[in-house]
Amino acid sequence: MVPISKSILADEKIFRLDFDKTPMPSGYSELPFIYERGVADEGLCRAIIDSIDRARACDAVTEGGFDKKVRHTTLHHLSSRAKELYLEVLRTMLPKIERFFSVTLSFATEPQFLEYGVGGRYACHADNGSLQMVGDEIVGFRITKPRRKVTTLLFLNSYGEDFLGGELEFCYLRDTEGRSVRLQPHQGDFLAFPSHALYMHRVHPVSQGVRYAIAQWHDII
Repeated sequence: MVPISKSILADEKIFRLDFDKTPMPSGYSELPFIYERGVADEGLCRAIIDSIDRARACDAVTEGGFDKKVRHTTLHHLSSRAKELYLEVLRTMLPKIERFFSVTLSFATEPQFLEYGVGGRYACHADNGSLQMVGDEIVGFRITKPRRKVTTLLFLNSYGEDFLGGELEFCYLRDTEGRSVRLQPHQGDFLAFPSHALYMHRVHPVSQGVRYAIAQWHDII
């Protein structure tokens, strides 16, 4: 394992792969990502959820196509008002993201409004590419979405209150005790992390309720 912050280590076989690991935060940071609690208040989160137009919902796909065993997620259209509310939150976090990763954020994708109902999940993946395999052996990482450098997530409701399951786990990160890095998001929490292979992550199956979040991907200078 390779230390990438004061309290988190990364799997060495992934760390040694030849791919662009930009950005990476300072190793003096406590965590190698930003996880800020309660950035958005209940009213704002509820207003975004209430804006859902279910007539425009669609199933999410991956690079490999549609497979609910890999990804079972419903995408919703963000109304102009909901997008405006979300961007208010993002703007408050931009200076912190840029300082933390020593970058300037540039191009951003359209935000995605994600719903994970019962059974909803997303298998281990990176946001800007995929592992290259020979049999069961990892031999490389291929970047397929080079403009995705930083991933941001705003969680709109709470683990333990609105849903069970649905934890976000980083597949190849461990704490100093060897435990996997797993987050149980709550309403208004904000997460930002690099989109590359070191930060491959999964969303565990939701067992009860519905989990809502907004995801977006950002390029950097």
